[in-house]
Amino acid sequence: RQRPLQQQQQQQHQGKQYGKIIQGGKWNKDYGHAYAQIGGPIDESTCDLSVIQIHKLIRDRIQCRREHEFQKADDIREELRRCGVLVNDAAKAWRADGIFWFPSMVHVPKMSECSTIDEAIQNIYVNIENANPRDIAAFWTVVPKLLYHHQRSGRQQFLPQLEFVFDKTLRGIEKYGRRDLTQTALSIAKIWKSTGRGARGSYHQFLRDTIKEKRFDIFQTIADAAIPNLDEFEPRYLSNLAYAYALVECMPRVRDGTTIFGHLARKSIPSLDKFNAQDLSNIVWAFAKAGTSHSLLFVEVASRILIDDDDDDNDNNNNDNGLPSFKPQEISNTMWAYAKAEESHPRLFDAVARHIVSHDDLHAFDPQCVSNTVWAFAKAKLPHYPLFRKVANHIDSLESLVAFEPQHLSNIVWAYARVKISQPYLFGKIADHIVSLPNLEDFTEQDMQNIGRAFQKARVSHRSLYAKLIEAGCVIHTTERKRVSSPLQDDASLKEWWRE
Repeated sequence: RQRPLQQQQQQQHQGKQYGKIIQGGKWNKDYGHAYAQIGGPIDESTCDLSVIQIHKLIRDRIQCRREHEFQKADDIREELRRCGVLVNDAAKAWRADGIFWFPSMVHVPKMSECSTIDEAIQNIYVNIENANPRDIAAFWTVVPKLLYHHQRSGRQQFLPQLEFVFDKTLRGIEKYGRRDLTQTALSIAKIWKSTGRGARGSYHQFLRDTIKEKRFDIFQTIADAAIPNLDEFEPRYLSNLAYAYALVECMPRVRDGTTIFGHLARKSIPSLDKFNAQDLSNIVWAFAKAGTSHSLLFVEVASRILIDDDDDDNDNNNNDNGLPSFKPQEISNTMWAYAKAEESHPRLFDAVARHIVSHDDLHAFDPQCVSNTVWAFAKAKLPHYPLFRKVANHIDSLESLVAFEPQHLSNIVWAYARVKISQPYLFGKIADHIVSLPNLEDFTEQDMQNIGRAFQKARVSHRSLYAKLIEAGCVIHTTERKRVSSPLQDDASLKEWWRE
């Protein structure tokens, strides 16, 4: 609309005055969205809408974007503009004071584009005064990955800056929105889980020691901030929050004396139809990992996974949380969770076994997936012969077992021995691989004991493996629970020892 020059200049001056801080992002329950009004009051000469109408249109537009109705969202935005309301998605702000521009924003560099931890710390520290919760959460998201590729020795150049960012995060985390709160909690949990001990003065040492000292306070604050607003959490935020608490091995109690897991279960169960495969897998994994029992949650999750089996007409094969939509890791994590939590569900185990067997091959299953899957079936005492035969044939077909870690090998032979499914060629392949290793330094005492007992229980004899285990100092517990360990000199005495 055309306005006199003097009026335009006056409004531009007001725009600069009111537009210094234009960052929105804090959820407002009264309005139903996080977009903040900036600038001067609504100019009735240029805006045809009331405040209530503006908020309703903004809510409708956000809902359209969530449902991927982008054309409808664009139409609502154009309607707002025609009525004199300007919306800025990057700033999460709107104005209707007759000025159709926003003040220039100071953009914090994208954390995902940082190639080193030093670069990420510099970027967030320099822009910390202009950084909003989304920027800080994005920083913590990239930290675990960048730390993994960073050396652990020597004093780090930007350690004081990292300490400052960490302290600022803790001071403001209770005011974060649901997305930023969940993202920050998950990132801190991953740092705690993956960051080993580093040299004194290193980023690794600082983060591990600081989180170790403050993790209960940190996650108590997160729980207090999250629980009153769980109704607004999307499925992935609920599952990721549970995942974070399981990783950090922390279960703070809230004011009513319950734990956050009880609240997460109650909020999740009614909306499980909106959870995708990864969300379902993560939430049951988290409950099992944390050692928290909630049978109703496990029953309802199983029902969602089996929805295609229950549909005789097979009309729901395209749903996002039925078994066909599960990736190998999600399958193995889910079965591990049910076995670990001792939640018996034979129908689910049978459906998963048939689903895996229906694959042409198991090359999509990495060693951990293979190991966790057979371990889960053995732990649940639900042997499925076609599944175990399929897995054995898959392992036997591999040129090398180098990708298998000691725990994977230990769990696999333990599983077959427990369910009493004889696969001598599988045991022989694993034994030959172990014997070919230069040493067993990567094997824990528990790994070696499990392997020895599994071969013993499966009645599979492999002299070279026995010698390798003894040479590594393995102490075997026999069925009588007698500790035996002997530096044997010849094969005859070795065979006799193993028979005993």
